[in-house]
Amino acid sequence: MDRKSYTLDDFAPFIGKGGRPLPAPLPNAEDVDPLEFLNALAAGGHMMEPVWGYTLLPDGSRPQWTQLFLSHDANMGFELSGRGYAVSYGGGRYDQELRKNIPAPIVRRFAICKHEQVLAAGANPDRGWRPGACKHCGMDMTIDSGD
Repeated sequence: MDRKSYTLDDFAPFIGKGGRPLPAPLPNAEDVDPLEFLNALAAGGHMMEPVWGYTLLPDGSRPQWTQLFLSHDANMGFELSGRGYAVSYGGGRYDQELRKNIPAPIVRRFAICKHEQVLAAGANPDRGWRPGACKHCGMDMTIDSGD
């Protein structure tokens, strides 16, 4: 089975350097409560690669200065896992009652691929042996938690 891993080059289409061309939208992005991100950073920040660049705002209107935290995966020898968090500078919302802008961080989780494992021949999940790969990108998703 080919072993798929991710590099910074795989993230390049989503991280602009400013100007043109515009970066592609972050793939499979979803808004995250900023406190959830802080907990993830506190627990696993040592396994994240910090990268600065421009990402498109969630509405796709324009690029915004962003720090990305790209996740490493210890099961893959600390290679990039293809997922991470994006924290964009200058977020906010307008409060009609207060008639002013309220600062609010823009925090999103994203993944290049939403992995779905296909078990390989010889898998024995009852014994913790789950060899396999993602059916979308081919990344090795083998798990051996067996006896």
